[in-house]
Amino acid sequence: MRSFVCLLLSAVCLAGCASPKWSSEKTDQNGIPGAPTEKKPHDKLIVTPELALTGTVVRVNESARFVVLNFPVGSLPGAGAQMNVYRHGAKIGTLRITAMQLDDNIVADVTDGIIQAGDEVRGN
Repeated sequence: MRSFVCLLLSAVCLAGCASPKWSSEKTDQNGIPGAPTEKKPHDKLIVTPELALTGTVVRVNESARFVVLNFPVGSLPGAGAQMNVYRHGAKIGTLRITAMQLDDNIVADVTDGIIQAGDEVRGN
């Protein structure tokens, strides 16, 4: 009985080894091996950098309707610029930048919406 099981097991292993090999030939879009493949000019990847100013709301003063924003060093918006505020990708309000600035922080007046700390600010 034991020899029969060993014989059956080795037959299964050898049958797996005798299966046809995978073709290393290139295939076309439909999976047909050996078909010519074309390179199209629109297949190139084009990467475009994001040039819009992006910052974060750091503090909110709801009674005076202003916020403190933090931007990356060297990329502060100018005074009077209008910015949009987003939370989870949805636009929730607008801001107008004032001239008050300290290092990479700047103050903005809330013109529309209810803003919270942590919201994302992007230029128009």
